[in-house]
This record gives sequence, structure tokens and C-alpha cells, in this order.
Amino acid sequence: MKYLFITLALLLVGVGGCSDEPSTPTTDGSTLIIQPDTLRLSAADSSKTLDLVLSCGCNFTVAITSMMGDTNVINCDPMGNMGEKHAMHSLRFTYSPSLLPPSGSSLTVNFLATKSTYTYTNRAVIVVQ
Repeated sequence: MKYLFITLALLLVGVGGCSDEPSTPTTDGSTLIIQPDTLRLSAADSSKTLDLVLSCGCNFTVAITSMMGDTNVINCDPMGNMGEKHAMHSLRFTYSPSLLPPSGSSLTVNFLATKSTYTYTNRAVIVVQ
């Protein structure tokens, strides 16, 4: 009987000590900074660069997780291999003024950066005026 109580007590402590939270946090406190977070393209300036860095200054990889908007008008070209670890990743956004619809165009780009086991997300908006 004594052993039964000890076993039950250990089981209750074991169950109570479990957590649904992962043992490793998803970030280390750093953030993905996008400079600038809004690009404004125009007929006079139809090409601009967007820079992505981590606030810690560390090397990281980055991926575009989604693009929502007019990808027929606004083009995105990575300036380097986004799958390689670098302290900064740059992308060039361009559009052809001859393709611009009268009401303008916009594109929202979502990014996922990875450093070791940590992940960071952010987004940028590209607007054609």
C-alpha cells in the first residue's frame, strides 16, 4: 500500500510538471527589421531595394512565405541567395509603368527568417502610385 501511494504521488508530480509549451522559445528576443517597411514606387522611380536584418546583427536565412497583390505588375528579385546565411538580405522591387492599371497597385510580402532554431516574421508593403 505504501508503494502505491508513492507511485501515485510521483505520477501526479510528473503530470503536473508537464507543459504544453516547447522547451525552446521560438525567438531569442531579436526581431526581423525591414528597411523600409513600405516601398513607394512611381513612374519616376520604378525600382527600389528593400533590406532585411535581424536586430541582433546575426547571420540568418530568409524566405518569402507569401505574396498578396498584383504580382503581374510588381516584380520581386532577391539580390543574392536567400537560403544562405548573411547579416543582411536585399530584394529589389520593380514595375513597368506601362503595365500600371489606372487605380495603382500594391503588393504585401510576408517573410520568415531563420537563425539556428529561432524564427522571425515580418512583412513589407510595396505600393505603386
